[in-house]
Amino acid sequence: GGRDELGMFQVRGIALKDVNQHYGLDITKEELDPLNPNYNLQKSIEAGVAYLAMTRYRYKAQSPLEMAMMYNGGPNAVKSNNKKAKGYADSVMSLMKEVKPFEDLYGYDLGQGTKKKPQSFEKLPSLEATNLRNRQFYANGRWGCTKE
Repeated sequence: GGRDELGMFQVRGIALKDVNQHYGLDITKEELDPLNPNYNLQKSIEAGVAYLAMTRYRYKAQSPLEMAMMYNGGPNAVKSNNKKAKGYADSVMSLMKEVKPFEDLYGYDLGQGTKKKPQSFEKLPSLEATNLRNRQFYANGRWGCTKE
């Protein structure tokens, strides 16, 4: 990651500000910085997942490929045809080919970016509707949540 990217999910300061404002959170840069004594792994994960959700719900990504482009290159990466973000997104989609829970959840053939199952991208569980204080996760083929 670059100088301004922090935490496990390499969230930039501008993206963290957007996440905090959009979801009403108060995650600090210090909580994302593993070299800081206030580092908080859970907050780091929450910031990354929340920003990824924003690419879909706030910035209207139409596919996992567009979500990855926006995550890497910002909300305008798709509209501006950001080549670096497209390369990043292509590499992510290539790596995701073997990750079955992602493929099953979204119903996409990740190698081609095409629908392979009837479940639509738009009808998936929404983080917008999820209280992020009750952290929701997908594991072992099921949705669950943990409370603080």
